[in-house]
Amino acid sequence: MKSKLKTLVLAAAAAGVFGSGLAYAQSAETYRGDDEKEVHAIARAKIGLAEAITAAERETSGKAIEGQIEAKKDGRSYFEIEVYAGGKIVEVRIDPETGRVL
Repeated sequence: MKSKLKTLVLAAAAAGVFGSGLAYAQSAETYRGDDEKEVHAIARAKIGLAEAITAAERETSGKAIEGQIEAKKDGRSYFEIEVYAGGKIVEVRIDPETGRVL
């Protein structure tokens, strides 16, 4: 009885995790909302946020405290990473195509 209950609980938990992930997943082409430009920008980016953070930390010898992708109306985009370095917070912009500091 215990093993059946355990199996049932694990199955229900897995269904909840996978079901919620599927319900939340949405392609960039169908996404609509306040962050639509950013969703499209991240879908086109050649690097991810983690790589942008690494580049910003390397550039400043600091530690990232915040990061996001910014998408402009003209289609340009960049990662904007805030880094604590040298006793102050600095903003570093990273090209999402090349990973280079702008």
